[in-house]
Amino acid sequence: MIDFQRIDDNIKPRVKDFIRENWGSELMISRGRIHVVADLDGFVITENEEIIGLITFSITSGECEIVSLNSINKGQGIGSMLLNLVSEVATREKCRRIWLYTTNDNTDALQFYQKEVLIFAVLQKFCGHGKTDQA
Repeated sequence: MIDFQRIDDNIKPRVKDFIRENWGSELMISRGRIHVVADLDGFVITENEEIIGLITFSITSGECEIVSLNSINKGQGIGSMLLNLVSEVATREKCRRIWLYTTNDNTDALQFYQKEVLIFAVLQKFCGHGKTDQA
C-alpha cells in the first residue's frame, strides 16, 4: 500500500537513513547555505512501510526552496505527487515562487522538471574551479 506523510519525529530516523543511502551525506549546500536535510520540512511516500520517495523544502521570505527530491521507482508519479504536496503547502503559505537547484548534467531531473512545467529561469554550466557560466 502506498501512503504519504509529512516528516515528523517518528519517521525522521528513517529519513536520515534514506538520505545517507541515496545522497551519501545528510548535508546539502544551496546558495551558500548548509542544510541538514532530515531537519527540513518535507514529505515521504512509503510503500509497505519502506520509503520510496522523499521531498524536503524550506520556506523563507515568501519563497519555497525544494532542497531535495528522491523517487526510488521512477515513472510511477511519485515525484509528481511530492511536488504537488509541496505546492499545496507553498500556496497555503502564500509563497511567491517555488524554486530549486539542480546540475545541468542531471538530465533525468531536467526532463522531469520540464514535464512538470517548471520554468527554467537560469541555466548555469560548471566551468571548473568553483566557477559557473550562465548558459
